[in-house]
Order: sequence, then structure tokens, then C-alpha cells
Amino acid sequence: MAEEVCDGFDHTAHEQEVAERWGREAYARSGRWWGGLSEAERVRFRGVHDAIARDYGRAVAAGLEAGGEEAQDIARRHCAWLSVTVETTRAYVTGHGEMYVADPRFRRNYDRYGDGTAVFVRDALTIYAQHRLSD
Repeated sequence: MAEEVCDGFDHTAHEQEVAERWGREAYARSGRWWGGLSEAERVRFRGVHDAIARDYGRAVAAGLEAGGEEAQDIARRHCAWLSVTVETTRAYVTGHGEMYVADPRFRRNYDRYGDGTAVFVRDALTIYAQHRLSD
């Protein structure tokens, strides 16, 4: 199971991109955190995100509004998941939401749960960040 869930994940493959976008220290901090996890913790971490992404997809399929209570609860869980490695400020969360739509690699992670899910994620995170996070 662990081999299947984490199969092919190699954070070092993204070193240059992460360092360019967020700085070398961000990459180093992330690498220390990921490297310190047991295989079971890695599987659990990815599983939490998969559940969040599925719930966003269900929200889209149900026709829910990104600013509605259910979607905002998913966004809250998403921000809690992100906060494991970094402080989730308004700018950070909003930037991630934009990246989930603009970068096809991230967009696929959400749109596999239904077309338009990445846009819904961006919108839900933006609303959540505007109302509940500070810069």
C-alpha cells in the first residue's frame, strides 16, 4: 500500500523550481520535514489530501457554492493540511489556489475528481483566505 501511494514521489526532482519560487530555505525546510516522516506518516499525509480533493470534487458535483458552509469547511481542512509545513497566510493560500488552476500538474490533481474542481478549489481557498486568514 505505501509503495503504491508514494510510488514515484521524489521531492528532490522539484528542488530547482521550489528554490526559485519560494527560496532555498523553503526547499530545505520541506526536505527536512518530509525526510523526517515515517513511511506510514507519508501515506497518511497524502491520504488526508486525497480525501480533501475528493470532497472538493463531491462539492462540485453537488453544485455547491465555493463560499458555502460545506466548501468552506473543506477549505479549512485544506489550510490545516497546508499548515503542517508552513504558516498559512492569506497570500500563501491564495497563491496556492491560483497555482492549482494555472499549473497543469496541480490542476490534474483536482480535476481528476471532476471538471472544474481546480477552479472550485481556488475559489473556495480564496474566499476562506479573505475571510479567515491574515497576511
